[in-house]
Amino acid sequence: MHRPLRKHQRLVAGIVAAIASGQTDLVDILAAVTPGGGKSLLPVIAAARLIEAGVVDRVCWIVPRDSLRLQAEEAFADPAWRAALAHGVSLRAAENAPDLCRGLQGYITTYQGIAAQPDLHLAEHRRHRYLLVVDEVHHLPSLAEIDPPGAG
Repeated sequence: MHRPLRKHQRLVAGIVAAIASGQTDLVDILAAVTPGGGKSLLPVIAAARLIEAGVVDRVCWIVPRDSLRLQAEEAFADPAWRAALAHGVSLRAAENAPDLCRGLQGYITTYQGIAAQPDLHLAEHRRHRYLLVVDEVHHLPSLAEIDPPGAG
């Protein structure tokens, strides 16, 4: 069964195609999608095209909760979307152990996972060119919360 892309998914696919072909200098995409709006497919679209074009080597998708970590893994494994997007990219829901990707093209972790072992993730990102997907960014603390003015 072929599932059509929604309008915002087609828009992101077009932006990613421009990035992949070098037609733009854009490097960041911010998408605000309502719950149930098909947000989980956006990283799949981006990963499939950017890996295929050689722009990135791997994907790191950061989510706020374990349930979303598993949902993100399933988005890449969905057979209908694998066929519709003609992709073979696989990610794994990773724990904080060496070799985060375990032979796959990327991994999904939580904000807490990165906070627990930031050096592990930093070293991994220094070894490969990553597409970084920050899901539900509103869960991140603001800079003022981390480093309040006058705290130095």
